[in-house]
Amino acid sequence: MTTERKLLPKEVDTLDLDGVLLKDAVKDLTELLEHYGDTARISEESRSYLIVVVPTLESDDQLANRLKSEALRVLNKEARDRAEFERLQKKFVVKP
Repeated sequence: MTTERKLLPKEVDTLDLDGVLLKDAVKDLTELLEHYGDTARISEESRSYLIVVVPTLESDDQLANRLKSEALRVLNKEARDRAEFERLQKKFVVKP
């Protein structure tokens, strides 16, 4: 678990491409690249338009929530592993 802030995608713009000529789409994308820089990317969500996202540091609340979730995930995994270990131990341990 890391306490360093992660870069999260933040929606900053959209681009409707329905029926747009490719030359116009390239022009629009070039303008977005110039405005938002090299780290901007197209969202992975499937839509008929593009969502432009830029990496931004997670907020204090987002960081706290992520750390809580990661800690809970670790605790749950340890509990499942312990239960499985005890089950297998009962099944395979040779009794004297």
